[in-house]
Formats: sequence, C-alpha cells, structure tokens
Amino acid sequence: MRDLSILSGQCSSNQDTRLKILIKMKKSLLLFFLILIGLSGIAQTSLKDCINSALGSHPALKSGEYLGLINQKELENNNTHRLPSFNIGAQGKYQSDVVEFDFDLPFEGLSFPEIPHFQYNMSLYANQLLYDGGKRKLEKNLINVEHKERMAGLEARAREIKESVQELYLEILLRDKQLDVIQLLQRSVDVNLARLEAGYGGGVVSDMDVKLLEAEKIDMRRKLLTLREARNALIEQLALLCKLDLEPDDEFSIPEVSYILQAPERSEYDIFSYRNQALQLRKKMMGLKTIPRLSAFGQAGYGRPGLNFMSDEWQDFYVMGLRFSWIPWDYGETKRKQAIIDLNSMMLNYEQENFDLQLQSAIARVLSRIQLLEQIIKEDGRMVEVRELIRLSMEKRLNDGVITSAEYITELNREKQARLDLERSKLDLLANQLAYMVIIGK
Repeated sequence: MRDLSILSGQCSSNQDTRLKILIKMKKSLLLFFLILIGLSGIAQTSLKDCINSALGSHPALKSGEYLGLINQKELENNNTHRLPSFNIGAQGKYQSDVVEFDFDLPFEGLSFPEIPHFQYNMSLYANQLLYDGGKRKLEKNLINVEHKERMAGLEARAREIKESVQELYLEILLRDKQLDVIQLLQRSVDVNLARLEAGYGGGVVSDMDVKLLEAEKIDMRRKLLTLREARNALIEQLALLCKLDLEPDDEFSIPEVSYILQAPERSEYDIFSYRNQALQLRKKMMGLKTIPRLSAFGQAGYGRPGLNFMSDEWQDFYVMGLRFSWIPWDYGETKRKQAIIDLNSMMLNYEQENFDLQLQSAIARVLSRIQLLEQIIKEDGRMVEVRELIRLSMEKRLNDGVITSAEYITELNREKQARLDLERSKLDLLANQLAYMVIIGK
C-alpha cells in the first residue's frame, strides 16, 4: 500500500509538472502572437523613403518641369528667327508742297500731271535674314547651356533638402537609442527597488535606500517623458518636410551605409562648367557685332501715288532686293566687352578653385572623423562591458546590504552614460558616413 501511495504521488506530481509546462507553453504562444500582432501594426519608416518623398514633394524642386517648358519656348522663339518676318503698314498724309512744273510741253494736248497733296499708301513688308555669321546658332547653344545650369542648380538644392532630412532622421534615431538605454536601466532599478522594499518590510534595509531608488525611478520617468516629447516634435518636423503621415509609434530603421572612397561628383562642378560655357558663347556673339550681315527684303503695296510719284492715280507696286549691313569700326567697344568677359571667366575659375579647396577640406575632415569614431566606438564598447559588470556587482552588494543605494545609483548612472556615449558615437559615425556620401554628391 505504501508503494502504491508513493507511485500515485509520483504520477500526480508528473501530471502537475506536465500541466504547468502546457500552461507555460500556451502563455508563451499567446505572448508570441500578441507580439506579432503588435509589430504588424507598427509602421516601418526608412531614411530612403523620407528622402524620396521630400525630393518628390518639396516646392523648391517642382520648378524643374517648368524650366523644361521655358527652355522649349525659348528654343522655339530662336527657331523663328530663321523665318521671314512680315509687317503691314498703311499711311495717309498731306504734303504742303509737291513737285510742280512751271513750263508747258511743246506738244499740243500733252501736259505734266499734277501731283496730289493728299497721298495714301498701304504696303506689305517682308524681310529674310540670309547671313548673320552664325549668331542664331550661338544663341541656341546659349539657351541650352543656361537651361542645364538652372537644372544643376536644382540638384544642388536637392542636396540641401537631403541633408535636412538626414539631420532630422538621425536626431530621431538618437532619441530612440536614449529611450532604449534609460528603459533598460529602468528595469534594473525596478527589480532592485522591489527587492529593497521587501527587505525594508523585514527591517533589513533602511528607508533612505528605498527613497533613493524611488527618486531615481522618478527621475528616469521624467527623462523618458522629455525624450518622447522631443522625439514627437522631431517626427512632426520630418513629416512636414517629407509630406508623410508619420506617427509617434512609428519605428525608424537604421540606414545601412556602404561608403566607398571616390572622386566627388558635385553638381556645383557642372554649374561652374555651364557658366564658363555661357561666358564663352557670349564672347563669340559679341565678336559678331562687326561681322557683315546680308538679308533679302521685299515690299508690295497699293497707293496713290504708287512708285511713280508723278501719277495721281491709284496703283499697285512692288519692290525687292538685297540689303547689306556692316559695322567695320566700333571704337574698340567689342574688344573691351570681350576683355570683361575674359576677366569674369578668370574670376569664375578662382571661385571653382576655392570651392574645390573647401570641398577637399570637408572630405578630409569627415574621413578623419570617421576613423576617429571607429576607434571611439571600440573603446565605448569596452567601457559599457566594464560598467555593466560593475553595476551587476554593485546590485549584488546592494541586495546583501553591503553598500547603500547612493553608491549603486552612482554606478548605474555611470553605466547609463557609457551606454549613451556608445549609442551617440554609433549615430555620429553613421551621420558622418552619410555626410561623406552627400559631400561627394552621391
């Protein structure tokens, strides 16, 4: 009977154990599904999405399509210069004096006509440019170059917008990391506070130790509120800049950056190139001022009198021919204007050299910062490991009553600062890597 009772007890114990395991498994599965449901409801936001949305919706960049239309209209206007021009004119006038003949013809029945004082004329004028030294072609090239310069200016503006988005995004990531660090250490404070409160009830722990941890817990809650408010404000700014519906509960992924050392491809170089091309085209156009021009012209009209001014009858008429014009001497005005253009071109070259110098300096500075941060992150990681071990040791000593809460809080704050320094260094490294890509025009 005793053996049966023992066996029965063992069976009962095994059943209880299995039941407890099943309950734990059900709880674990339920918790797993709840986490999945929660994660499915959280929106994931990436830096790439924010940049693309900002570049696609920012008002400063929407003028690109209008610049294309402007260029098209300017080219159409330039092409019309090759076509003949027409002009319609009419006039009526009274002349106080006309040509008169004071002698008679020696033939009977013949006399000079009387020229009318009232004269009328309506004409159609036509003019066709035949040769202008290539001025129209140069004007067309200048229109295209100026259009490219304006488009390159939009690319430079897009880079500035990209930098603004990256700055806000990284500030949000920094707030997220700060929240994670404080929440991690807050859980440690909660656990130790519960232990101290249990010991305080038994008279083992002093009231001061409990109050110190309660004060630290309150301070952490206050910092969490401040950080969340700052994060929400940054999210609102980012949503406004990117024209996105962002919520405080959204998660912001850490961007992956694979930067490669390469030559810069900034749009400012294109701007300098286009400006220099425009100057050279204007210089060539300036030189055409002293080039001969040839055009054909024609006139057809109806008037009284016509071309025969001695007739007082209404007549139709026409005139056609070639027109040649040339300014052989302008007192050196053209050469002086070309010299001014050369001086502007030299100044532009100096501006480009200055820009290149500043750009190379910025690249060297950010690469040096990246190398330094890589070393700092290694040291920060070692510091976090050491501070965590110290804090765990202090927790054990606190629970054993060897140290006070003040000493524990001191080490807790040191670990918190070490973790914050590590996360800040990581984000600083990310920021400099992104800055490098932006600086070189990628």
